[in-house]
Amino acid sequence: MAIINNAPAFCFITGLPAVNIPSQWDNIKYAVKNGPKSYQLVFEIGYCPSEKVKENKEILIDQLVKGNIPEEKPLNNYFLETLVDKALACDHSRD
Repeated sequence: MAIINNAPAFCFITGLPAVNIPSQWDNIKYAVKNGPKSYQLVFEIGYCPSEKVKENKEILIDQLVKGNIPEEKPLNNYFLETLVDKALACDHSRD
């Protein structure tokens, strides 16, 4: 029997309203609409965004729109922080 994990009221990444999607797995799964596109995101059970994730939402939204955040793989802070680091490194290489 799966543990029921409801979505947060607002997306961990975009801050936009989140719509819960029931999941057979012990994860947090929800949909969020960003402009004309809708995304399904899955987070590990008990997920809580790190300060780095909270402080870099603009970068993560950009990564989401570019398709760099998988929609079916459970996400965690390590994965999201690595995306932030790579994006920042890419920006600095343009200087």
